[in-house]
Amino acid sequence: MFRVARTFLSAKMLAMSPGQGTMRNMKSESVRMTLDIPSALHRRLKEQAAARGISVRKLLLAGVRAIVQDVKRPQPSKVQFPLIRSKGPKVNLTNEQIYEHVQFP
Repeated sequence: MFRVARTFLSAKMLAMSPGQGTMRNMKSESVRMTLDIPSALHRRLKEQAAARGISVRKLLLAGVRAIVQDVKRPQPSKVQFPLIRSKGPKVNLTNEQIYEHVQFP
């Protein structure tokens, strides 16, 4: 599991009003985060990114987007009763008839 070490905005960004502009290398709607990632996982991330010809940052953003995007889940199919069809004769009993033959505590 990843542990988010810290999330921060620079003092310059905090001092800016919302319509005042952005930092040079950071989009106005971005938040910079520091993650502690195990070395083995980081190595695998670099390998995957290189295989796809993209940066580790782009690979991580694609993964996060895939997890948090609003995807419509398929509707579960409706259950048809009875779930198990009996091969024997059908029995029509009322609750009262069952209570006459079954002892309840």
